[in-house]
Amino acid sequence: MNLITKQTASGGRLERSGRIAVCIIDDGINEKTFATGKLEYNKEISESLVITDRQHYDKFALNHGTVCAGIIKQQAPGVSFSSVKILTERDKLGGTVDQLIRAIQWCAENEIRIVNLSLGTTSFMDFDKLTACVNEVTEQGLILIAAYHNDERYTVPACLTNVIGVKSSEGIPANQFLFDPYPADGIDITTSGRHSLRSATGEVIETRNFNSFATPFITGVVYRMLSSNFHLDLEAIKKKLYNLSSGNKIKTYNPYLTVNTDWIVKDKASELMNCTVYNEILITNTLTWVSPDFEHDSQQIFKNAKTKVWSSAFYKVYLAQWLKQQQPQADIPAPVLLFRGLQRKEIKLLLSLKALFQQDGFDSKVISDYPGDLIWDIEYMPLEVSDAAFFSFIYSKYLCDLMIVSREAVALDNLESQYDIVLDVLDPPDNDTEQEFSLDPDKECNYLVWVNGDFFKGTVQEMYDYMKQLLLD
Repeated sequence: MNLITKQTASGGRLERSGRIAVCIIDDGINEKTFATGKLEYNKEISESLVITDRQHYDKFALNHGTVCAGIIKQQAPGVSFSSVKILTERDKLGGTVDQLIRAIQWCAENEIRIVNLSLGTTSFMDFDKLTACVNEVTEQGLILIAAYHNDERYTVPACLTNVIGVKSSEGIPANQFLFDPYPADGIDITTSGRHSLRSATGEVIETRNFNSFATPFITGVVYRMLSSNFHLDLEAIKKKLYNLSSGNKIKTYNPYLTVNTDWIVKDKASELMNCTVYNEILITNTLTWVSPDFEHDSQQIFKNAKTKVWSSAFYKVYLAQWLKQQQPQADIPAPVLLFRGLQRKEIKLLLSLKALFQQDGFDSKVISDYPGDLIWDIEYMPLEVSDAAFFSFIYSKYLCDLMIVSREAVALDNLESQYDIVLDVLDPPDNDTEQEFSLDPDKECNYLVWVNGDFFKGTVQEMYDYMKQLLLD
């Protein structure tokens, strides 16, 4: 795993092409080392995003991309490879997220069906644009199989819903894997990264138990699936992987029912901002609504088997299970800011503050007790869960720098000790309650705020500067 600082549509363009082309985006494939065969494409992308044919390299040299090709070849002897090089052999951290995005786009443009990625980013500044790229190409039928960071930090694209995320474990025998149907961290599969490869010259290569060597094993498994049935989409592949996996299984697994929301197209779900009732919520990329009858409406959704959906009721069940398995941290190093009294329309205040924190290099997570807010990349904290347990869960998942919390539906007088700063938002007497809040940080915020015993009124930028000083003090 190297640091580089919509749902899948059945019948997509790549799926219709009939080719099972496999591409490894890495530091290049040297095709003579493991006799992996002639490369269909052998490309290199420069830092300026210029794509050229790779030339003047040692075809017998052993490097990371070549080892990944050898592992895939063991599982899928008939595979034909393409290679896109964005890392240098000298410096495995040399690639950029823009090179990675361009490489993924190139794969979609050239009808690659499966991409093996040992790469990803743990930098929150890169998450949005890489996620948007992944959601676009997977809708065309591209299958991305990506490695988790070896330090188990939140990684894009591996942790995304529209990707098959892979990590390694010493406790799993060779050629076996575990599939997590509803992963809290977004990583679907755990398998071994240890493989024994024989080179064309007879040398035996033993790989270490790294996530990047676990990933190509799963790529080979997926290749065999598509060889039997080319028209499988991502969800069908995940269902087959689940059925093939070792370990205990739940009674039912629906790959279209999701626990994470990175696949949601926000402008198709924006009407949730106007919902103020606390019923269960169902969200798809074609329809969103507050559901007073979850059982009936969920059955209506699942009549269309190709519809990905997020359900607040379902999320609550799995969140409770995750929190039971977690050992909460007694002292979370990330400060927690609590906003009380915000109305639904005013959630944009928190988004504006989040953006200001991120501009200064602080990874901030916004948390709300209203499920509809998640379309804005906000974490949903159900009323039933413990605040301390949830904050520990979010911190362990993202290793964020701070959390900004909006709690509208419950009094928190006895919970203030869990928060570093408490802000009570008060409407001034002349405040127009129908006025939409502006995201412009230099405009007057129109709200009187009681902050840890002091009154504050000013622009969003001034509020941010004030809070940042409180945190630094």
